[in-house]
Amino acid sequence: MTKYQEGQIIFLNPETLEPHPALKILEDNQIFAVTEEDIQKLMVSIAEMNILQPILVTEENGKIYRIAGNRRVIAASRLGLGSVPCFVRYFPSKEEIVQAWIAENFSLNSYTNTEQVVILDKINTILSKKNMVSPYLSEIAQKLNLSKKTVKYLQNFPELIEKLKELLEQKENVQVEVLKEIIEKKWLTKN
Repeated sequence: MTKYQEGQIIFLNPETLEPHPALKILEDNQIFAVTEEDIQKLMVSIAEMNILQPILVTEENGKIYRIAGNRRVIAASRLGLGSVPCFVRYFPSKEEIVQAWIAENFSLNSYTNTEQVVILDKINTILSKKNMVSPYLSEIAQKLNLSKKTVKYLQNFPELIEKLKELLEQKENVQVEVLKEIIEKKWLTKN
């Protein structure tokens, strides 16, 4: 049973806002670096105007986890704020939690396409070592209605994943059933 409603704004102590377990390893590996300059700028902004964008949180098993807003949490903690606004959202999967975290962090800076690819590759590498599915592979699997076993196996073939992404983006030229058949009959039996 959940304590909070989806979309509810709650106020929590920033010191208690730990990252969701699916994100902890990514934050520990500093996929998106948090610089002292970033924190100092946020501290000035928060001191002048308070927190303008609530921290994105989710609740699992009665515990609240931070999804997005790491820099704001650090700045608020350093300022000694006793509570910060948090927006409650529920996610159906760990992959969607990672997607929300990636989207938030990509929105903070103007990353080039090459930088985004490098970042996504790092994320994919880390998640595959933890036996988690990349959010982008999860999206492909959902569109193709693939089994979890097939998805786990496909993580071993990053070049195929990239090709599938390209093909799926060209929606008018691709038939999902044909792609699924290619994956299951050719790739899974050949490799």
